[in-house]
Amino acid sequence: MRALALLLVMLLGAGSARGGVTEVRQAALLLKKGQPQAAEQVLRHLLQTEPRDALAHQVLACSFLARGRLDSALVHCTRAIQLDSSLVDSYNGLGMVYT
Repeated sequence: MRALALLLVMLLGAGSARGGVTEVRQAALLLKKGQPQAAEQVLRHLLQTEPRDALAHQVLACSFLARGRLDSALVHCTRAIQLDSSLVDSYNGLGMVYT
């Protein structure tokens, strides 16, 4: 769980020019507050309009990791990496899935 907390701190510091940054940060804050289901709702809504938002997939994977939904976390970590292979935290998420 400590690794998940560190991942969230990094995500909260992430910045970008993309339109979904506000929603991604909102979801990361919800996760930090222990509200992974609320974070999932925010991110699913964002991904309906921005399905190629790698950071949204990465944070959604965190919401699944927080609830032990490893299969779903694996899907979204993998998708985040497919979209942006520089998102190191997505690789960390894969490590959490497989440990």
